[in-house]
Amino acid sequence: MLAHLLGVLGLIAAALILILGLGVTVFALARGDRALARRTGLTTAAFTVIHVGVAVVFGILAYRASKRGWLMP
Repeated sequence: MLAHLLGVLGLIAAALILILGLGVTVFALARGDRALARRTGLTTAAFTVIHVGVAVVFGILAYRASKRGWLMP
């Protein structure tokens, strides 16, 4: 239960990072700064992918720990 909750919270946080980063990218495009928009978009994508990867690994480790009895159910 705890492992699933932590995994879901990690994915929600990654979705929030993606939405906020895309908002900043759209704002930069509206200002006409294409270089800033490209850097912001790529940085947002990189942080989102890294965050999702960390959330998945942490979820797998928490699931394994709960199966072995290391975490309280």
